[in-house]
Amino acid sequence: MINRDDCLLKNVIETNDDLKKKEIYTIDTLNHILNTLVGDYMKPLYYKTAVEELQIKSATTNTNRVNDQEAHVGQIKLKEADYEQMSKDYIFRDLFIWTILMNYIETAKVMLAHMKYRICAALIATKILKTYRDDYASFSDTKAKLTESADYFEQYAIECLERCHRNDYDCSCEIILRQIDLFGDVTCLQVSPLTVNRRLSARHLSDRRLSD
Repeated sequence: MINRDDCLLKNVIETNDDLKKKEIYTIDTLNHILNTLVGDYMKPLYYKTAVEELQIKSATTNTNRVNDQEAHVGQIKLKEADYEQMSKDYIFRDLFIWTILMNYIETAKVMLAHMKYRICAALIATKILKTYRDDYASFSDTKAKLTESADYFEQYAIECLERCHRNDYDCSCEIILRQIDLFGDVTCLQVSPLTVNRRLSARHLSDRRLSD
């Protein structure tokens, strides 16, 4: 699947010349690919175990190191509280990211409708597709299709933000600046293209003038 001619993901995967086919064998490789396509400000999305994920995330937000026993207790509490919902969020996130990486755009649009944090997801899709276009695509028709797809997700994010901005200005600001744990603690501001940032900044200045 990855090695088909029209799949740009294979161009991102680093491997030695001895391997005829490129594959993603490890979690570290997948995290590295996402860092390459999105940016190194994105923390790892994938871990070997749920306990490892809890330990690492707790260590970055807490000065006290979490031991294995505490991690297991936290995992149990999570299962009792909202493990089912978290699992759904992870499943839709992973399916969405995979469809974008594989350039299955129509499927990605369907996945997006079922996701949590759709604005951030759409902006990440925009970022990945534009990186594909600028750094890995060789043919003009491929670049054009990637631009069209990236523009769709970019416009989706803009329309969602502008609607939120009209209904609740403070909430829209929070959405832009909030770190999204589901996507490696990135913010919408970090992953949004320059065109989106300019548009949002212009809207903010316009509202400030009206309020003054």
